[in-house]
Amino acid sequence: MNFEIIDESSKGRLLLKTSGSYSVDDNIEMIKQITLNKHWKKGMDILTDHRHVSFEEVDVTEVRRLTEQLTEVTMLLENKYGARRCAIVAPLEGHTKAALYAFFANLELKMVTKLFPPSEYDRAVLWLESKS
Repeated sequence: MNFEIIDESSKGRLLLKTSGSYSVDDNIEMIKQITLNKHWKKGMDILTDHRHVSFEEVDVTEVRRLTEQLTEVTMLLENKYGARRCAIVAPLEGHTKAALYAFFANLELKMVTKLFPPSEYDRAVLWLESKS
């Protein structure tokens, strides 16, 4: 999976744009790179744009195991670096898998993770811009 971290710190967030085939290892690396990003500030939000990612190779039965690995590194982002909210925009064919991740992540993290379909990208942005 390819990823790009785009500075939107003036809006209180970083934008993560991804493409290619979804990979947990790449997602973990992306989260680690957030913590090293010069624009990252404590209390920022994250907008993850997975609209151009294929989730076909991720088996639904693996989602819980993958969530545990992602949650461990995301806890670092949350606890040490103060992430508040994460909006994930995922393609419809990967929406169920992403929804399971968001469900498990919300059980284990203080950071609120919310999932949006591709047609609601603007709504994801509005959610992050809201004060709640």
